[in-house]
Amino acid sequence: MSNNHKVLIIGLDGGTWRILKPMMDNGIMPNLKKLVDSGISGILKSTIPPVTAPAWSSFQTGVNPGKHGIYDFQNHNKETKELQFINSNFLNLPTIWELAAQKGRKVVSINVPLTYPVKKAENWMQIGGFLAPQISEEFVYPKELLTRLRENDYQIALNGLHKRFIMKLDKFIEENIKIEETRFDLAKQLAREVPWDLFMVHNQSIDGIQHVYYPYLEPGYPEYQKVQSQTISRFYKKTDVFIGDLIKVCPTNTIVWIVSDHGFKRVNKKINLNNWLSKKGFLRFNKRRTLTKKAVQFMVDLDKLNLRQKLFGRVLGNLAGMKIASISTKYFIDWDNTKAYMLNGNTFGNIFLNCKKEERERLIDKIKKELFHLTDANGQKVVKTVYESNRHFEGGMVSKLPDLFIEPEEDYVFTMPIMRSKKIFYAPDKSELQGTHHPDGIFAASGPTIKQGRVATASIMDVTPTVLAILDIPIPVYMDGKVINTIFHEKPNVRFSDQGTQDVYVSHKTEQTTDEPIIRSRLKGLGYL
Repeated sequence: MSNNHKVLIIGLDGGTWRILKPMMDNGIMPNLKKLVDSGISGILKSTIPPVTAPAWSSFQTGVNPGKHGIYDFQNHNKETKELQFINSNFLNLPTIWELAAQKGRKVVSINVPLTYPVKKAENWMQIGGFLAPQISEEFVYPKELLTRLRENDYQIALNGLHKRFIMKLDKFIEENIKIEETRFDLAKQLAREVPWDLFMVHNQSIDGIQHVYYPYLEPGYPEYQKVQSQTISRFYKKTDVFIGDLIKVCPTNTIVWIVSDHGFKRVNKKINLNNWLSKKGFLRFNKRRTLTKKAVQFMVDLDKLNLRQKLFGRVLGNLAGMKIASISTKYFIDWDNTKAYMLNGNTFGNIFLNCKKEERERLIDKIKKELFHLTDANGQKVVKTVYESNRHFEGGMVSKLPDLFIEPEEDYVFTMPIMRSKKIFYAPDKSELQGTHHPDGIFAASGPTIKQGRVATASIMDVTPTVLAILDIPIPVYMDGKVINTIFHEKPNVRFSDQGTQDVYVSHKTEQTTDEPIIRSRLKGLGYL
């Protein structure tokens, strides 16, 4: 393969063929259909767990979470039981952007998660991702981009999905369209104006829309209504236009990738893992939790018309929610009598153990046995797989991860709030998110040297080594991802660098950001807290 190819990557956060394929078949996304038909596409397996933060981290570094140590939007300190929001400083391995820039390739990245604060690096033009609290000098590099973003009213994301309760559906969709239109217009401008070899722009809004409106997007659900579906599909139609317009301004020697960090599914039933752990005697609450829970549950039961959400959205924003969320779960747990708990995370359950080293294996076996016997009121098994971190992952950061990850069956998701009723199983109400993550993401690739009309399955860790090979950049031997050779009719010349992880782990600052409330508000609005 010639090494003069360029690579364009378009990230669709939460993109799933369950929604995109019907959109293509119905003529709503012709540009995506053209790209899929002209190249190769398939399932891109996400990380365990299938969450934005670890998935995009594995995408950028080509390694499993056991090597980069990120499993959620917050890092959990097992000793102090504190939670800390993550950012790019927590990524302790070189990213694809850094590896390419170091070899003299010109790189542009726009809105990629875990690129804030930006790294001031030669050959790398950066606009930070949605975990950034605000647009500032730490959000862009070079700093001249800051004026351009402000002049174009660039927005990071639609803060607070509670807005869906206080505005009409078409207005909500139009706001999301405007955010991505501004982002992709900027991408088109930069793709024309600056030299580049590797370019990525990331659409975050798809994830948020699917979180709140998933039943309207996949036909077959009782809530599915054609009018609402057509309104929401305007966002996908516009997204398709943005994709097509961006591809048009790229040179003919560009290989185009469409990738998602995870897929999506409907939230049918929820399992409160902490309530289950409590019932089984693995977790104990203290008296403070009992008294506070009664007050919170009274407000929830009283709110039959979603006035809580409407009032907060219209008057208080996320202020009240932030105050409640800022009360760390740790203060309501009796740690002396608790052996297992879940402090953060979503969709997949996760369990941290609180026991002596000699008790660990026996406790794991006991919890796993109980989990596999867990059934709902209909006798339906609800746990699909239990992953032991020490066995499933490898790398120097495994000790930072939860001891167990629990994959639910299709109809279920795991939650962990301790300020609800004692119920283990419950259905989401109208004030909660209706869609959540699925392990099956998507990818499509098209361009010179790419086969046509083929379907494949790959891991999200495979994209970085494959792109490095296309750009004729040596692939670090520590990467877990592999070059996806089956997509090429002319295979790239794969070269490796002999550095191991012990040679490239970089020091990183992990102090708490002063803008934590802004990040908390955004993640809470997306249902991640």
